[in-house]
Amino acid sequence: MRLRPHPRFERRGDGLHTTAQVPLTTMVLGGEASVPSLDGSTLTVTVPAEMPNGRTLRLRGQGMPRLRRPHERGDLYVRCEALIPSHLTDEERRLFQRLAELRREGTRAA
Repeated sequence: MRLRPHPRFERRGDGLHTTAQVPLTTMVLGGEASVPSLDGSTLTVTVPAEMPNGRTLRLRGQGMPRLRRPHERGDLYVRCEALIPSHLTDEERRLFQRLAELRREGTRAA
C-alpha cells in the first residue's frame, strides 16, 4: 500500500509535521498564532517573544493515533516561519528604518 503525500502535513510515525506562517510582529513580541490541524480545525499556539525563525513548537496529543492505542495520539510539530509584511505604508517603513537605526543595522533604500 502506498500513501499519497498530504499537501500540508508530513507523517513521521505517530507524529505530524507542518509549517505555519507567523506574523513577524508575533515572532518578535510574542503572542498567539493559528495553526491548522489534520482534521481541518484551527489550533491556537502561544509563541514566545523573540522566537527564532524556523523554530519548531510541539503540540502534544495533536498528531496521528498511536498504533494499537487509537485513543492516544502522537504530537504535532509546527515549524514557525516569519511572515514578512508586504505593501508597507510610509509609516511602517519609517518604523522599520528607525528600528534598523536603533539596532545599528545597515540598510539600503529600496
